[in-house]
Order: sequence, then structure tokens, then C-alpha cells
Amino acid sequence: MTEIQIHRILRRLLEQRSLSLTRLARLTGVPHSTLSTWLLPGSRPSDPLQIASVARALDTSMHYLLFGELEEEPAIEHLPSEVFLDGIYRVRLERIAQTGSSARKARQR
Repeated sequence: MTEIQIHRILRRLLEQRSLSLTRLARLTGVPHSTLSTWLLPGSRPSDPLQIASVARALDTSMHYLLFGELEEEPAIEHLPSEVFLDGIYRVRLERIAQTGSSARKARQR
């Protein structure tokens, strides 16, 4: 199992973004005291919503924030698949709202 590195990663991301802990607390709603605790070696954040909020504010993934590792996305050909629809189907697409230039053209008519 990978060791949690949030104390190192959070400090690095704050420095790279020239962001203070106080500002991050305001942006995320995570208490300053909680964020301060996360900067201590051996800290283990327990609230996934707080971790997600901080990761989003720092424009990174929860996995990177916690472990300092980029997540590898599997190649599509390696994803499991199964056929669950079998037979003949008719598909009908309906426009429920016009957007962009098609909406402007319709109003001009």
C-alpha cells in the first residue's frame, strides 16, 4: 500500500500556486486548523468531502493530493466489456432545446 504523503504534496501545491493556508480554507470551507493538521507528517485526513474540496481547489486529483502519484487511466482496449443489448433497435433523437447559432437562426425567422 502506498503511504499517505498529503503533508508534502499539500505544502508543495500551496507553494506552486502561491496560495496561503488561510486562503485555501476560505476557498474550500475546510477549517484552517484541519488544513494545518494535514501539513504534519503522518497526518491521515478522514473526511473524503474535505479532501475532494481541497483537491478541486488545487486543480488536482484526490489520489495525487494524498499519495503524490498520478493515476494511470487504463487503455480502453483493456477495460472489461460485455454485450448487454442484443437484438434490433430503433433509436430516435429529439431536440429538446436549441442552443447557440441554431437558436439565433430560429429567432430570426
